[in-house]
Amino acid sequence: MKFSLFALAATAATTVSAGRVGKATFFWQNGNYGYCGAVNPDSAYLIAASPHAGLTCGHTVQITNVGGGINNLGVGNSITATVVDRCPPEECHPNHLDLSVGAFQTLTNGQLDPPGSVEIEWQVLGGGGRGIY
Repeated sequence: MKFSLFALAATAATTVSAGRVGKATFFWQNGNYGYCGAVNPDSAYLIAASPHAGLTCGHTVQITNVGGGINNLGVGNSITATVVDRCPPEECHPNHLDLSVGAFQTLTNGQLDPPGSVEIEWQVLGGGGRGIY
């Protein structure tokens, strides 16, 4: 019994990745299909990630606002969002997450512009592996 609890704890610990520092911007879903094949509302907590970020459809990511928006509104706010779309690599470097309007507004206490981006810390919580990225 002790061994199985230890194995379970070790497995759970390996699903969380090390944290990364990057930038978040926002996009409108507008009723369109995302790269992962679903239509989602703009209010859902969604991510469009660079193909170089190491994320695939279905990954869940914890994201924390660490500053840089208007008057640093929302610093410390944290959300969990799901990868459902792809951000073109020429627009998003590997640590840049493009978030749905709903996710971005929660991180920034409702602010979208200006400047339309905030500094973030993020880490993968689990999931992924669905679809080809």
